Amino acid sequence: MGKKFYQLLPKERLTQLEEQGKITVEMKQELEKVVLDSQVANHLIENQISEFPIPLGVALNVIVNQ
Repeated sequence: MGKKFYQLLPKERLTQLEEQGKITVEMKQELEKVVLDSQVANHLIENQISEFPIPLGVALNVIVNQ
């Protein structure tokens, strides 16, 4: 049985999102650019995948406006 999304490393999360077609290769490459130390960012937000001036995360399994 595979790991749950929150158990993956940020790079693994990005790979999973790309494999699922939720982000493009170009988006993944942009999100892989490091701005903040990944260990710091990963402790600032749940499901951290990348950084911009603030950590960027995703909320899985959330239905909006349905």
